Amino acid sequence: DVKAPFADYAATTGVRDSGKPAQVSLSHLLASGVAYEIRTTRHPTLLSSTHLRSMGSALRQQGVRTFALQEYRPNGCADPLLDSHPSPLDDADINYLQRLFPAFTLRRAN
Repeated sequence: DVKAPFADYAATTGVRDSGKPAQVSLSHLLASGVAYEIRTTRHPTLLSSTHLRSMGSALRQQGVRTFALQEYRPNGCADPLLDSHPSPLDDADINYLQRLFPAFTLRRAN
């Protein structure tokens, strides 16, 4: 699960310096040779379209080939502000990411 561009992780997670360990974990995963799926759940107030595309490009440059983009589902979220915003995925963002990753999956919230 990659939540944001690694440089911006703390803003999304609320945990200081959380991007570096996430990036190291990804490097270990990619070096391991095991099957994987990197996924990101997008909520527009936490991850802008610009950041989503930047993150996708950076992941591809690091060697990620299998990626899933998920719409945010407001089920059971502890933050009512997140639940109050719709989170539809933009077709242009989907197309951009689809071109980056040979194995791309889109998961709608339904």
